[in-house]
Amino acid sequence: FHLIIASGEVAAGGADAAATHLEAASAGQAPTFDTSLLAMRIAALRGDTAAVTAHADTALADFLNELSTWGDRVEMYLMLSRQDGFREQLHRLFANDPRRGLALELAWRQLRRYAAEDSRTETAGAVSRLLEFGQAQVEDLAAWTGSGDDRALIFARLGGQIHRWQVVSGTVGRDSISIGEVAPLLESVPHRLAETMALDGAPVSDELARDLAPVTRVLMPDGVRGAEGGRLLLATTATIDPLALEACNVGDAAGYAPLAARWQTAYLRLQDVAAAPERAQVSCVVGVPEPSPAMRRERPSLRSLPYVLVEAERAAEQLPGPVLLVNDDARKDAIVAELERAGTIYIAGHATHDPEMPYRSFLPCAPDPADHDPARARLAFADILRCDLSACELVVLSSCRGASGRATGSVVGPALADAFSDAGAAAVIAARWAIEDEAAAGFMGEFLAAGQGGGPPDAWDGLHRVRRNRFDAESGANLTWLIYELELGRLPR
Repeated sequence: FHLIIASGEVAAGGADAAATHLEAASAGQAPTFDTSLLAMRIAALRGDTAAVTAHADTALADFLNELSTWGDRVEMYLMLSRQDGFREQLHRLFANDPRRGLALELAWRQLRRYAAEDSRTETAGAVSRLLEFGQAQVEDLAAWTGSGDDRALIFARLGGQIHRWQVVSGTVGRDSISIGEVAPLLESVPHRLAETMALDGAPVSDELARDLAPVTRVLMPDGVRGAEGGRLLLATTATIDPLALEACNVGDAAGYAPLAARWQTAYLRLQDVAAAPERAQVSCVVGVPEPSPAMRRERPSLRSLPYVLVEAERAAEQLPGPVLLVNDDARKDAIVAELERAGTIYIAGHATHDPEMPYRSFLPCAPDPADHDPARARLAFADILRCDLSACELVVLSSCRGASGRATGSVVGPALADAFSDAGAAAVIAARWAIEDEAAAGFMGEFLAAGQGGGPPDAWDGLHRVRRNRFDAESGANLTWLIYELELGRLPR
């Protein structure tokens, strides 16, 4: 009761009254995450910077300890999304320092991995250690943009604003965008994009081109608009992810020129600055063209995918050291056994996606003849997280909506592609929208053909080449070439 009253007093700006109720609530008890967070907010109202930092250390140490106990369970993503208030409080510590603010944001996005790796539980200096973790990544990102041709844009919602960090030529800048400017875009653009992608050929209408132009004006800085560039790394936030930034119109008023046609775009999931092991010389290729009878009863919308088998066999011909698992051989236990050995993972088949419950997304597998439980004939989010994919340079999810699921209302829900990135894969190519199996096989056939010397294609250059060829061939008349996107777990070497 006293904590509820104290929270209300903080919201009203009553620091002394809040402190009184907090003291009553915590008398004789050790600090908890909730009491430390409240004490931090009270100290902020009083302008006591030292006390803010001390309470932030206690709250962060408690939160990390709790987070580390969850292991690979997907509920930890929900825990993180529910602590945006704490994240905003931490950001206020570095409001006047864009570089340290970016370090905090990058570190927070990897808090699940940080909690698992950092076994230090002492409270003192918890925020400083987290900041050091993020600062190493900022330095790496700054070095990556040092040539001036490449840049990175990182977006984060903090209160009523979208903060935008831009890393260009090794320098870090930050500005902000009002949620009021973004709200009208969210009312029209995601719906119109989804409608377009549901049509055969995904035609770009004049209305869609007009809707996508304000996305550029509001969210893209001057250096990105209207010019051919190099590589552009994007890290979005749940609020703006539905806007599909790669599709935004950076052309003039006379036509449609999507961002991804001017820049080689990719999304940054997490940036692992540790030395990555050498790529494993094995390719795990999976093809599941037929859902099992039990899976069909559970998911009646899943149908046969006749092109999957052709696609998987072609991938096995073009990738090094292939282990081909198709039809009845594509059981969950066989797939999991090969994932950690693979330098390239290629999966063709269905992917289930529930926008209301993204944690339940999975890849259907072949059933075990001795096990009739359909729940075990699936590669689920937690199964992927339990794998060590740090030797994997490329994952291809040739299925529907493997990159979808990041935002559900105010809750950040992970996509299947995120699971592979979070397990350590360097790059993941997956579809944001639905795609027919024939179209998927054709697109990925072009992508695989970009490989040289018997190896897999470079994820960034190969995907951009296919996109650009298709965009030029269609004169930008449709968006099917934008269905697949690239997510990076590590910066290219």
